[in-house]
Amino acid sequence: HDSAYGKETIPVLDAQAKQYGFQLTHIAVPHPGNEQQAQWLQIRQIKPDYPQEAFVKKIEGVVVIEILIDDSGRVVRARVIKSIPLLDAAALQATRQWTFAPAIKSGRPVATVALAPVSFHLY
Repeated sequence: HDSAYGKETIPVLDAQAKQYGFQLTHIAVPHPGNEQQAQWLQIRQIKPDYPQEAFVKKIEGVVVIEILIDDSGRVVRARVIKSIPLLDAAALQATRQWTFAPAIKSGRPVATVALAPVSFHLY
């Protein structure tokens, strides 16, 4: 990008790549704020209730939920992408209560889709 932000270490990394024989790839990114696709600044995250049957059966893991976050930061749609059947309903119920800072594109709030991992661990 055209900003100097984040480029301070490039000369040092280039020198180290040459000295130690590794290849360094510079990846251009858009200037912050111009075309920012999503901002994952979570404002409120409700932890899911552990379903009693899953707890008794010692089922744990991560349910992945696809969420649609509207331009005000509310989750307006949620669906399971990676399922653990006894945990899915609790993960959906929790993610529907989450709120975020809205994604910004060209300086304006926009709706965005994101993946939300919801972890269930017994200990």
